[in-house]
Amino acid sequence: MKNKKLVIISVLLLIIPFIIGFVYYDRLPEMVPTSFDFSGNVREYQSKFKALFLTPFIMVIVQGFLIFMLNNDPRKKFQSSKLYNISLFIIPVLEIILTSITIMYAFNNKINIARILSIFIGIMYLVMGNFLPKARRNYTMGIRTPWTLNSDVVWDKTHRVGGYTFVVGGILLLIAALFFRADNNVIFFILIFIPAIIPPIYSYLIGRNYM
Repeated sequence: MKNKKLVIISVLLLIIPFIIGFVYYDRLPEMVPTSFDFSGNVREYQSKFKALFLTPFIMVIVQGFLIFMLNNDPRKKFQSSKLYNISLFIIPVLEIILTSITIMYAFNNKINIARILSIFIGIMYLVMGNFLPKARRNYTMGIRTPWTLNSDVVWDKTHRVGGYTFVVGGILLLIAALFFRADNNVIFFILIFIPAIIPPIYSYLIGRNYM
């Protein structure tokens, strides 16, 4: 297993949502908001037990499955150690953010969800964009399409393009988080979606030459 210390830390971080849940459980209403649009409007409510304990428990299982997959990749020796470390913390940090948002909304403290998620995703895009071009072909990390997995050349070219698109997308998301209104859903959706969809499309376009 790569970097056991970081694996343990990532799992320990998943305990934080449970701690937050225990601290606030008795003070919360029976139903709490769990799904929101970018404007901050509540789309769905769940029981506080499910929101504060069941959902985080499911995330623990997902994190365990992710760790298992990363460490049992037949080509794990080709994995980028930086991307491996980043992958360990996406789920724990996101779950902490979502649990905090749920509790704040339950107490009628509305916050700018679009701004928070845009900052989180923007930073994630920036970090990933810097390390994607250095990743070598493997089955669990990176831009994995039939065409990148079929050819080292397609993999390398796609990840170089992906590096640029994620960095640019990350910068634009951070700018949008600072200067655009929270109800501008289309802008935020485009800035999140476009950087993620360009590399797979590019891999298909060039991958046809290597089939």
